[in-house]
Amino acid sequence: MSKGVYYSLASSLLFAAGVPVSKYLLAQTSPQLFAGLCYFCSGLGLALFSFFFGKKRREAPVSGKDWRWLCGSILTGGIVAPIILMTGISLSPHASSAAILFTSEIVFTAMIARAVFGEHVSIKVWAAAFLIMAGAAALSWKGGLVFSMDAGLWLVIAACLIWGFDNNFVSQISGRDPTVLSIWKGVVAGGFNIVLALACGARLPPPAVCAGAAATGLVAYGISNILLVRAMRELGAARSAALFGTNPFVAATLSVVFLREPLGPGLAAAFALNAAAAFLLFSENHLHEHVHESFTHNHLHSHDEHHAHNHSPSDPQGEPHSHPHEHSPLTHNHPHSPDEHHRHGH
Repeated sequence: MSKGVYYSLASSLLFAAGVPVSKYLLAQTSPQLFAGLCYFCSGLGLALFSFFFGKKRREAPVSGKDWRWLCGSILTGGIVAPIILMTGISLSPHASSAAILFTSEIVFTAMIARAVFGEHVSIKVWAAAFLIMAGAAALSWKGGLVFSMDAGLWLVIAACLIWGFDNNFVSQISGRDPTVLSIWKGVVAGGFNIVLALACGARLPPPAVCAGAAATGLVAYGISNILLVRAMRELGAARSAALFGTNPFVAATLSVVFLREPLGPGLAAAFALNAAAAFLLFSENHLHEHVHESFTHNHLHSHDEHHAHNHSPSDPQGEPHSHPHEHSPLTHNHPHSPDEHHRHGH
């Protein structure tokens, strides 16, 4: 599980760094156009880097039914959610308040993973989700029994709900090449939003803002998304999203430090509650005897206890590699998470 944890935390850090930068740049352009520029430049940047510097890939290609999950991810996480998020950030008085509400994505992802896709979600994950919701309540507390959030913050929560679906769609194809997935998502979703924004009367911002959007998109959306896909491959949707949910700590801190936003009691309480949630997530250890049914799939792998299959002469040499392979029935006991090999019942 360690690789998935590192991938999630690195993805979280890169995404968080884009929040205060976006808040600063959004003052000079429309939310939809900025979201489009970020995503399109992320996809274009990854495509150019892959073409000129990328080594020969051994990852499994996108094929067959994978495209429906990728299209769902592009629509929800690449087109709809970014527009709503950028609008919410632009309307919110403080980027730090918007950032701390990103943790609601954890709750929505876990609920959808459990209710729709049957992913096992432990009591610690649900407890962490409760603490995260308490943190959102602390953030909106105005004294006494009065809780209030402006329209911008509600839009941030709505974007997180949509990204909850996106996370679960991507989890279904996390075994495919994450760079290819990110390129498709960035170019298609970003291009769509740019064209729509310009058709609605938006104007391209100054070159400096375009350059800032390009850099923000490549780092906070492109590279971050590649790492998150790799994390989902190891941990499943709910746990990857939960670890990714540490990004509000970084985003809010950067907003306070660089944008000189106030650190009020509500934000401080939200930090404390989210820190407790993170502790629960890091301390989770899922261990029991489980049965692997026989099935065939294709993903990047090395030979281990789960991959003891034989090879044909046409299969690629060297490890790790990808090719269609069959898993024989297996019963054993070891620590695991709901990755693509451990989606069994409990």
